Amino acid sequence: MIKHYILSINPNAEYEWEQRILRHPITAERPDFASLIAQAVGDEAGSYLVEVNIEVNLLA
Repeated sequence: MIKHYILSINPNAEYEWEQRILRHPITAERPDFASLIAQAVGDEAGSYLVEVNIEVNLLA
């Protein structure tokens, strides 16, 4: 599953949580990684030990 996001970095932001923002390029929504992972396992009830591999490629 490949998803694209925009990462905005502002080390001078007033609050620490505003210094790094990850958002969808069209909707500007912030990704919900728990939901994305749940989709990958089919949204079946239960507890899962999962491995998440994040590969970052700078596109622009």
